[in-house]
Amino acid sequence: MFKDKLKHLRESAGLTQKELAEKIYVSRSAINKWELGNGIPSDVNLDAICKLFNVSEEWLLDRNDLKIIAEKIEKLLSQKEKDYILEYYSEFNNEECGKWNTSLKAKWYDYKITEYFEENFNFKEFKTICNIGIGPGHWDRYLSYHMNDECKLISIDIDSDITETFRLCLENEQNKRNIEIVNSDIFDYIPSHKFDIITMIGSTVKEIGLYKETFKKAISMLNDNGELFYSSVTKEETKDLLLSAINDTGYVVNNYQRLEKYGKVLILAKIMKE
Repeated sequence: MFKDKLKHLRESAGLTQKELAEKIYVSRSAINKWELGNGIPSDVNLDAICKLFNVSEEWLLDRNDLKIIAEKIEKLLSQKEKDYILEYYSEFNNEECGKWNTSLKAKWYDYKITEYFEENFNFKEFKTICNIGIGPGHWDRYLSYHMNDECKLISIDIDSDITETFRLCLENEQNKRNIEIVNSDIFDYIPSHKFDIITMIGSTVKEIGLYKETFKKAISMLNDNGELFYSSVTKEETKDLLLSAINDTGYVVNNYQRLEKYGKVLILAKIMKE
């Protein structure tokens, strides 16, 4: 094992633990710890030891040593996963966001979006769903828990932190639904199949910044009878703007709603083939 080989190399070179430590710029206690088998050096220190004694890393480390390294990495990853999840919950429940997310206003918006969706789409009949823009993941969770057992959900977001955090949260919640999380720019994403429905809600389209192009990309991903559910919270957006975005696509806006409450505007629309 590494601990035995290190001690053999050191003693063969006539070095004390202190002298070896000075040569590779670590503490004597680090050398002692390694020779007792209580740890493995970092890549930098391993490289220094190999160069000092003219041996290869492959010779210095055996399978047991590699197992220790793997366990250390797994432990670090587990801590990273915990950090991701804690950061996620703190981000959406801090003083600023938490106040809004728990407010009557936010709950009203969530209710109206869900109500519209369930009243205007045959949700339980869908086999393939795509949501563009995960954000905090509330909408994707709703879709996953209420879609039928044969349905598959593709959740796409350009932000790698968001997709990784969402993956870890689903894993932590033991969500066993058929969900594929994709970290990609929507314009670079090439689906393996067309979708029965695509949803874009909240600030997704606004954050992408390419209004008309985003709708055309989404529509291109729908199957022959596919439908698009669009919702946003903005006073500036008009029905004419939405109509111009899907002009020449062969799709129309059905049951457009513009609801005003709490000083904000909620837009809801079903976009389907003519």
